[in-house]
Parts: sequence; structure tokens; C-alpha cells
Amino acid sequence: TTTKTLNYDSTEQQNVQIGVDCIHDKGFLGNNVLLAVLDAGFQGMDTILAFDSLYLQNRVVDKYDFIDNDTTVYEASSHGTMVSSVIAGNQVGFIGSAPQVSLCLYLTEDVSREVHEEEFDLVRGLERADSVGADLVNISLSYFQFDTLQGDYVYAQMDGETTICAKGIQVATSKGLLVVCSAGNSGPNYITTPCDADSILCVGATDTNNVKANFSSVGPSADQRVKPDVSAIGRRAYVVDNDGSIRTANGTSFSSPLTCGMVACLIPVSYT
Repeated sequence: TTTKTLNYDSTEQQNVQIGVDCIHDKGFLGNNVLLAVLDAGFQGMDTILAFDSLYLQNRVVDKYDFIDNDTTVYEASSHGTMVSSVIAGNQVGFIGSAPQVSLCLYLTEDVSREVHEEEFDLVRGLERADSVGADLVNISLSYFQFDTLQGDYVYAQMDGETTICAKGIQVATSKGLLVVCSAGNSGPNYITTPCDADSILCVGATDTNNVKANFSSVGPSADQRVKPDVSAIGRRAYVVDNDGSIRTANGTSFSSPLTCGMVACLIPVSYT
């Protein structure tokens, strides 16, 4: 056995499962790669140990709250904090899949309601990510059913062409943004949008035994494309919560950033 460069501790299994450790051993840790996280809020992220190096090294490049139209993002929810920890967390006992990556933090999800306006905010987040030069985006959000009178989607609309956010992602990927997205937690039912979009990496969830998690949404898309594209650990994934505690959490929300961090580490590989 070879000696690993990093001591992953709690995150070893989720990183090793998809080969992140091998990429790190080659020296690719996400350096000089800009990754935008579109999420529901980043409570505590600016104060907890797991992100100390991120802030000390000025690797939070941009932040914006598209709900309130201001730059205060450390509010509303800890979901984005946990998602970001899977990517960029770095402390004794916990290492993310891209510990040297730079981040944009965009609050696009309104936790108080489920409305189509959030999809437009997601598209605005993609536009801003492109404008600041982001290389890739993680979206651990999904849309299918909405509040009363909003109008739900149906499976026939999961064709990568129809929903508001799928249309936005089509434009974003045409501009060169890599987009990684969670499949959704509707299993055994079908995927949700924006995971149906073409040119997106849709990520399902497995458990630690490489078995599909029962909550992980399944494909195909309405136009019969295979979805999800890949899967990673999303049952009992290790995350850092907004109080700094390391704990496990369930959801494709965490298999997606785990994969997105891996992709971030591979970006410079493709340039060599």
C-alpha cells in the first residue's frame, strides 16, 4: 500500500470511493480553480474551523444573496455550509474533495417557500458565476412541486429543454461552465430539474457499501437519457455543520459536491 498524502480521517471513505485520494496524491487539490456554490444559505461558514484556511487565503472570491439582493450570505440555512464543507472543508479529522479550491457563495434558494422565482434566481446565480470567471458550479437544489397556485412540473417536462432552470443551464454550459447537480431525494421516483438538463453532471447517492440509496431519485429523463450520470456517497456522508461539528448527513445534496470537488481537481489535469 502507498502512503496517502492527506489524512482524511472521517472523510476517507467518501473520498476514496471515487478516487479523490489518488488525484490528491498527484498534487491536484483544486488550486487556482473557482467553484460557485448555489445554495440556500451559509450559516456559520465564516466562523468555523473547517474553513479557516479558505478565508485566511482569501479564497472566497465572490458572494451574493439573490433573495435579498445583498452580499450577506451567512444566514437563512446551514445547508450551503454543509455542502461547501464536502468540497472545501479542511481541518484535522475532515478533508473535502477539493481542499484548495476557491469559492463563490451564492444564495439562490428561498427556504421559506417553493416558487418558480427561485429558478430565476438560480439562473441569475449562473450568470454571475460566469461573469466572475467561475470554472464550475455545484447545485444541490431541485424543483418539481411548488407552493399552491405556482404550477407543479410533471415528468414529461424533465426533458432538459422545458423548465426554467434547465433552459438557464443550457446557456451556462454553452458558455463553458461545468455544472454538477444533485439528482434529488425523491427515490424511487424520477429525477427533478435541473438534473434533467443536458450537458450537466447529474449525481445520485450511494451508501458506504456502494449500494444505491433508496432516497436517490432515478432516471431516465423524460427523453430517455440515462440519469443520474454518476453516483457517490450520499447516505451517511460526512459534513461539517454550522456549529463546526463533524457529523453524517443523507442526501444527493452531499454526493453532488463530493463529485463536484473531484471535478474541480481534474480541471488543471485537463490543461496539462
